[in-house]
Amino acid sequence: MVKAREKSRRQPGTPYQKVASGAESSPVGEEALAHAVSLGYSDDELKAVPAEALLSHGCGNAVSRAWLRQGEIVVDLGSGAGLDALLAARRVGPAGRVIGVDMTLERVERANRVARKANFANVEFIHAPIERLPTRRRFG
Repeated sequence: MVKAREKSRRQPGTPYQKVASGAESSPVGEEALAHAVSLGYSDDELKAVPAEALLSHGCGNAVSRAWLRQGEIVVDLGSGAGLDALLAARRVGPAGRVIGVDMTLERVERANRVARKANFANVEFIHAPIERLPTRRRFG
């Protein structure tokens, strides 16, 4: 079963790849904002991150429920375009660190571009399946 899931992740043209690369239409502009608001993101949170991070198929605003403190390390599994990771990076501050992990290379590349463009120095996105996180390389 795991091998079948891994194979499907590597197939070119999966929906996540198409949306992240811009090859398929995705929530943009007012639609993206409406979707994010429906998930519980506040206007202040949405204004604090680049619009490119709003490419979301998420299921809620986990950062709003997390008790993040300055200096903490956060791992965002299934980070997508980086919305939650960027919000977490603001909360943990420059002494903290956020690592976003996503299975889709195009999303990871997009999230890293967005983070660099917005000068988020304490966040990094890596390409990996959740079943095999490269923790030694990142934390060891």
